[in-house]
Amino acid sequence: MPTLAHRNLPSIAAVCLLALGGPTLGAPTIDFSPTGRVAPPSVVRVDLRYEATATAEASEHPAKSNGQLKLEYRQAAVDDRGGRYVRVVDRCRDARNADPLGAHRRVLLAEPGVTGVRVAAAGAPLERSELDLVQPSADPLDLPSLAPIEPLADGGVWSLDALSLGRLMRLDRVTLCEVTGVVADANDRFALLKLAGAVHGLVDGASVEIDLRGAALFDRAAHSFTKANFAWDERRVVGPATPAIEARAKLNIAVRPLGPADEPIATAVVDRAARATFDPRLLITTGDGRWSLLADRDWFVVASGRDATTLRRVEGERIAAITTLTPRGDSPVTLESLRDEVRSALGDQLQQFTSGDRGANAAGLTFVEVTAVGAIDGRPAIWNRAHVAAGERAIALATTIASSETGADDPSRPVRELIETLHPVAAADGVAVAPGKRVR
Repeated sequence: MPTLAHRNLPSIAAVCLLALGGPTLGAPTIDFSPTGRVAPPSVVRVDLRYEATATAEASEHPAKSNGQLKLEYRQAAVDDRGGRYVRVVDRCRDARNADPLGAHRRVLLAEPGVTGVRVAAAGAPLERSELDLVQPSADPLDLPSLAPIEPLADGGVWSLDALSLGRLMRLDRVTLCEVTGVVADANDRFALLKLAGAVHGLVDGASVEIDLRGAALFDRAAHSFTKANFAWDERRVVGPATPAIEARAKLNIAVRPLGPADEPIATAVVDRAARATFDPRLLITTGDGRWSLLADRDWFVVASGRDATTLRRVEGERIAAITTLTPRGDSPVTLESLRDEVRSALGDQLQQFTSGDRGANAAGLTFVEVTAVGAIDGRPAIWNRAHVAAGERAIALATTIASSETGADDPSRPVRELIETLHPVAAADGVAVAPGKRVR
């Protein structure tokens, strides 16, 4: 880690950027602030190329991969505050030139926030693999935060803040930011901003180090960015729910106004987006596609097969809960028989049962659920067991909650939210969806 003395010295990136030439004496300054809070209707094109090596937890055999994503969408604000945007995906292609985005998920909602733009589908929940497609790094709505706050002349240099870089690279938290920007070239119409440096932080609970280079073209008349190119090298350690990764990526973004030649976003689509509830939960299927549920984005699929699916809930840098879902036959289950299962499974680790419940979830399925407390290796632990039945089908959930969760008002709440959304997938629903990938 850099020492305090190192932090007080100019970064290598700053020295290199200054070598491009300092501000021209007497040159007029440029105001990079946007003219309004709402981005105008636009067409956005994204081209992402990457190559990566991933090493799974407890594995010594890295897997290599490379790919490309081409995404194009039309975007318009649904209100006059810029609090929500509707995006209509016109093109989505992967390295095989296939379209991996479902037709009923092509109308998207984008909501800017302090930590960056979040994207969800208006018509159906996204899978994690689909979220990775429609919410890549450097969202155009986040690009203005990269601009210098104060007006600068051609050749002017500034330091980018951690919040801006966290938005750009979709980091959950930034622990080190040494990225410097320079106004590399400017005329009456445009200004070219370049940036370079290191940014460290957390993503999905894993520590990551990124060496970033980039350039963005600022339209002085429109007071907005029209193009941006980024390249970065990434080193990520094994996280609570993701493998170690070494990757290299290049991202090109182009933004242009929505013109007369473009098919406009219909008023009905905008109205629908304004009325829709922004639901960030992700769709997960289990039991060989026979069951589905909705999960908050802090739940990750870490193992999936015909017989069972295991999820981990990540909180900061730790595993807050582990849940395994196992399809079962619809044998009658009572509160007492479920407690007997827990007694048999936990043995001396069990201290007492703290709750038991039976009822129906939002899909009308009957469930039985118990919660118990005890200790693992001398540390407090909580276990939740549940059984959900639907006709001839049933599924069991076995959850272990981290000991530090024991002080929460309702530590079993996250798994109860999973139970509430569980329902069987009927044949009429279409082909079962494969489990989403778990690495951004």
